[in-house]
Amino acid sequence: MNSALSTTASKVSGVVITIVIAAASFWSLGKLSEVTQSGLFGICGPYGDDWSRWLQLGLVAIGVVGSPILGVICARRIHRRFPA
Repeated sequence: MNSALSTTASKVSGVVITIVIAAASFWSLGKLSEVTQSGLFGICGPYGDDWSRWLQLGLVAIGVVGSPILGVICARRIHRRFPA
């Protein structure tokens, strides 16, 4: 496979993986707020339990920090699979 094509394919797949993980994290953050009937971190509504606030912080960390890291790791692994 062409080197430029494999590089482009791995970059696009990394971006798509990053967007999907971040979107899923923030969607689950909204669902968690809905289930616990608390606003985001208790700011936008009634205060939730401590566990729900920590879980919300964890989901934000996964969405903001974890998704680019996983996107880069997956893109590098996909790039290595293509023949040179």
